[in-house]
Amino acid sequence: LIESEVDEKVANMIIEDIDTSLKKESNIDNIISAIYQKIILKLGEPEAVNTDNGRTAVFFLGPTGVGKTTTIAKLASEFKLNKGLKVALITADTYRIAAGGLNTYAGILDVPVSVIFTPEELVEALNKYSDYDLILIDTAGRSHRNTEQVGELEQLLEVTEKAELDINIEKYLVMSATTKYRDLLNITDAYKDIKDFR
Repeated sequence: LIESEVDEKVANMIIEDIDTSLKKESNIDNIISAIYQKIILKLGEPEAVNTDNGRTAVFFLGPTGVGKTTTIAKLASEFKLNKGLKVALITADTYRIAAGGLNTYAGILDVPVSVIFTPEELVEALNKYSDYDLILIDTAGRSHRNTEQVGELEQLLEVTEKAELDINIEKYLVMSATTKYRDLLNITDAYKDIKDFR
């Protein structure tokens, strides 16, 4: 745990918690499983996308390769197939369009997808989907070391919020669970100017 940059106090708490509950003859699989369960308990309950207050647009922000597009596809599937909501997708990740990106998932789920290049096109797409319950928005992965790229995201969000659309806006910062602690802090710090992200 410490080699993976888990704080030593947290690592010790986890070990102390499982030390009392494991039998002395426990094998490595049981020990790892117990550690995993304790980590899940320490992380707490995840905060879910909320569609209870009406039409909702959800932005997914974060570095390249952390799973934003895959997460969006899973959520689109859950909300469309299991909850019966009308779902649309928007992608501002124009770098990956040739590789498929959300287009492949949209085809499988039979949901519309719009590709946008500017903040104004995003507002147009949100208006186009005015009768949809949930709009999931994939943004291009941005290096947390590149302040200009993060600034582009801020502009995208700012124009959307100023457009006074009749829609609830949620923002999620997506990061890989395997990211080292120091990098998590750096990524979070790079996005600190984006208000109210989860």
